[in-house]
Order: sequence, then structure tokens, then C-alpha cells
Amino acid sequence: LFGRPIEHAGGADYDRIGILSDTSALYERLTIEENLRLYAKVRGRGERGIPALLERVGLERDRRTLVKNCSKGMRQRAALLAALVHSPELVFLDEPTSGLDPAARAEVHRMLRELRRAGTTVFLTTHDMAEAAGCCDRLAILNEGRIVATGAPAELTMEHARNRVVVATRTRGAVELTKDAASADAARELFAAGEVLSIHSDEPDLEEVFLELTGREL
Repeated sequence: LFGRPIEHAGGADYDRIGILSDTSALYERLTIEENLRLYAKVRGRGERGIPALLERVGLERDRRTLVKNCSKGMRQRAALLAALVHSPELVFLDEPTSGLDPAARAEVHRMLRELRRAGTTVFLTTHDMAEAAGCCDRLAILNEGRIVATGAPAELTMEHARNRVVVATRTRGAVELTKDAASADAARELFAAGEVLSIHSDEPDLEEVFLELTGREL
């Protein structure tokens, strides 16, 4: 942890970490803004950055709403801000976009990409393969508590690519070819005849890779 054996970690190290879990605590009888002020104080940080955080996730108008009166999506966004209020260097996020509408989800994804570009290490747990592909540099697929594959999203899909190329043609429908010399000759003939509308190699998406590796549904 931060370059040292984790058993040597102390309070100063934990102050550099932010966590959003399914049990992240928000005080029900405090407003969203009061919760963030409390967490900032506990973390030894000032309150100056709180208005900007609230604005980023669309909670500025709801900042005085009691948490007990918040929707699930509002709670989720507030809990995410509580994890980020002290500008941590390492963040663990468990399903951070659960319960969010598409606009709020997209904003959270932008925040995660900005954190990544700024040098923050983000561990993201998700069942949303599109989210994993769009937000993560490196993935680990878990099956019953064991890591069964790791790599960049594109690497994982290419590793499981099928030996098939599909050519959409003008008059011959979809023509399936394999990735070999004989198919190269067939592809050249289709191009020479002006038949080719599009050509695609056949890679699975991450959801298909997950199902293939785990043998179960998402």
C-alpha cells in the first residue's frame, strides 16, 4: 500500500484513501451539504471545494435536503462525494453508478476519468461491462472469488476473438470468411467486384468474455 507492505499501514495511509461501499454511511438527519462538511472536517480538510463537488453531480439545488428525504440516486451521488471530499490518492468504489439516471451516470463516469488523468488510482467494482470498458485501463474478471482473467478491455476481447470475418456485400448478403490466406483471396475478389459495403472482424464484447470465462450470467 503506497509502496510499503500493507501490514505496516497506519492512520496517515488511510487518510489517503476514499471508499464508497454499499454500506457507506450518510447521516439521515443531516442535509447532503452538512454530511459533506462533516466528512471534510473528519478528514482534516476545508469546505472550500464542496460547492464545486455538489455542482458536478447535480446536487447543488438539493444541498439542504435531509438525507432521509433523498432518493436512492441522490444518496448514491452524495456518498460518492463523501468518498472524494478529501481528494484521496486511492479510491475504492463499489457500484458507484447504481440507481443513477443516464445523465448522472455519465457525469460520474466523467469524474472517474478526470480522477484517473489526475493520477488517482481507482478500484471500481461493477457488473456493467460497458462501464468497465469505458472507465477502466485494466480489468480483472472474478468468478467465485478468484481472478480468472486480467488485462486491458481491448486485450481481453482480442484474446477471445473468433476466427471469423463478416463482409456485408451489395448482392450476396453477409459473407463469412476466416482469417487465412484463402479468405484473403476471396476478400480481394469481393473488393474487385465492388461488392463490399463493410467488413468486420468478430470480437466478443466484455459481457460475452465474462460469460465465457465464468459460465454464468451477469
